[in-house]
Amino acid sequence: MKLKYSLILFHLFLISYAFAQNHYSRFENIDVQHYRFEIHLNDTTNQIEGITTVSVKFLKPAENIVFDLTNTDRLNKGMSVVSITTEYDTLNFNHNNNLLNIQLNKKANENEILELKIVYAGIPEDGLVISENKYGDRTFFGDNWPDRAKNWLPCIDHP
Repeated sequence: MKLKYSLILFHLFLISYAFAQNHYSRFENIDVQHYRFEIHLNDTTNQIEGITTVSVKFLKPAENIVFDLTNTDRLNKGMSVVSITTEYDTLNFNHNNNLLNIQLNKKANENEILELKIVYAGIPEDGLVISENKYGDRTFFGDNWPDRAKNWLPCIDHP
């Protein structure tokens, strides 16, 4: 009986290890150098508008970049991406399963640095707490630890 539970635990460990490796393999191609977040808050609704400028260094040649960003759900919470641009181009993207997959117009070379501007809007599902304080004043509080920034900021969101 003890051997049976040990085998089950071992298999669960292997499965979780495989998924963890898959998660981190997304980041082997890039190194984020800098984020700049510009957030426009609203005093009457929970809708926010954001512009994220991110500088990315490519560690390997790549044709795309993947960021974490919660997409809109059935309750209209989450973020919708409006546009993604570089200094010279508008980029195509897919925003599904809480991943923002950005297609580059040309393959990026190793050690190349690219600056992206991501424009988006929505109602945060989590991470940015929007409520009232005890005096009835509207408050906004960023609670991103350990991996909730993706609910309102396009980023690489892992501890």
